[in-house]
Amino acid sequence: MTAEEINIPCGKYDWLWAWHDRGEKDKDSDKLAVMVHGFPGDHKSYGDVFEDLTAPFTAKGFHTLRFDMRGCGHSDKGSTFFSFKTAAEDCVTILQWAEKLGYKKLYLIAEGLGAPVVLTILGDRIRPKVAGVVFLWPILSVGESGLKKLVAGQPALFGPTFTGEVEGYNFTPLMPRLTMPTMVLCGSADTMAPPETQAEILKTHITGNNLEILTFEGGDHGLKTAVERDFLMKQIRAFIHKIS
Repeated sequence: MTAEEINIPCGKYDWLWAWHDRGEKDKDSDKLAVMVHGFPGDHKSYGDVFEDLTAPFTAKGFHTLRFDMRGCGHSDKGSTFFSFKTAAEDCVTILQWAEKLGYKKLYLIAEGLGAPVVLTILGDRIRPKVAGVVFLWPILSVGESGLKKLVAGQPALFGPTFTGEVEGYNFTPLMPRLTMPTMVLCGSADTMAPPETQAEILKTHITGNNLEILTFEGGDHGLKTAVERDFLMKQIRAFIHKIS
């Protein structure tokens, strides 16, 4: 596997840190899996789950990109800079970068709060290029998640823009944008993103047979145990095989 650490310009003065992996089998692939982390967090969150997911994608001839949004990890700015607006701008920058490199089929993998960011960027121009989406323990109804309590308890970590967005944003109208095959993986005991108020909400707003929600009984946020992670990897491999 060929991998490189890169910086991708974002706007006039900012940049995004990223890790670009290309499988040895197909170094000129036109398929790219973009991994979108949540917040608080970065590309290494939840036991570096995105690194674990790189291997099954590259084994199928995909390239992958893990990156840190501004205000997170190795990228520019501090945590109080982060907002849904800047996160969406960062993801659009990444997709523009991918387009310039000649990638024609995109696969979006998002964990936690990365899920509503993905919904935000799935506009009419981008959507036809996205062949599949994976949501890991998604936070889709922010007001009914544990994130709201976290923001209230650690105000120094969050900027005023993000705090206001948590109070006022409603991502439900964007859910019908998931017209491509979509897999959701979560745990039944997740108190940060309870499936009944987060993952299951997708069933109400998505028509057709493109949605698959798999819940690990007793699993917590991040599906971090060895058994849970084995379940996650098995399901991801099956999903990749189905959509590639």
